[in-house]
Amino acid sequence: MTALSTRIDRVCVHPNGALVVRTAVAAPGPVRVDDLPLLFAADSLRVRPAAGEARDVRARCTVVGPAAAGEAPAAVALAEVAAQLRAARRALASVQARLAIFAQLTPGTPPERHLGLPDAAALTALDAAATERLAALEAERDGLLHRVAALTKAHAAASRPAPDPHPPRFSRGISFTLAGVDAPVDLEIEYFVPSARWVPTYRVDVQGDTATLQTDALVAQASGEDWAGAAIALATADLTRDTARPELMSWRIGTAQPPRPDWRPPPTGLGELFAG
Repeated sequence: MTALSTRIDRVCVHPNGALVVRTAVAAPGPVRVDDLPLLFAADSLRVRPAAGEARDVRARCTVVGPAAAGEAPAAVALAEVAAQLRAARRALASVQARLAIFAQLTPGTPPERHLGLPDAAALTALDAAATERLAALEAERDGLLHRVAALTKAHAAASRPAPDPHPPRFSRGISFTLAGVDAPVDLEIEYFVPSARWVPTYRVDVQGDTATLQTDALVAQASGEDWAGAAIALATADLTRDTARPELMSWRIGTAQPPRPDWRPPPTGLGELFAG
């Protein structure tokens, strides 16, 4: 099958899309055309060779560039993050153990054999020291919790494979067989793309008693094609509307007939029908 290179020759933009015409020179036999817009309407496809005929015209979609496996995560970076995460978890476990010890450090009742009253100043100092140490340990614990959470997230991100820098993409095209000719011929490929619009703009220049009206057109399209160098035409017809010729009612030619009345008198004997 021969790959055919085409160029956009002319475009007719409608309010609801555009008709694109590509030209090329094709040799007899199976032919394919690649890199057409993804959203072109397959039912609007027309292949018109200058001689012969195009048979078995089909629209097709292929995947360009198969998906490759992502790159493995960097071993050095992953090992460094894992070591930092283990160290942070060990420090957190140590702080939590010390917190449990200081939480149990409270003044107790002196033994019975102890003579005399306990030292109130010593008990107050012990309680203040324990409270201060507990506050410091709680702050250190909160910081370690945040660090462990951040390192866990970083480790999970470093463990994932790197995304493929060249992901696969879809390509639409057509294939057909050029028959009935013995030499290359010119042909046209026409199709409709819905992602195109045009709107009119008006400008009035007034100079004294003279006014000049200028009409322009703003054309926008998102078909993925490059229309540079193509002949652009504009149309006001909506291609989605039915333009079939209406069917006319039959006419009777002859002697005029009086119109039939819409009211008819009731049948005779209607009264006897409801008697009794």
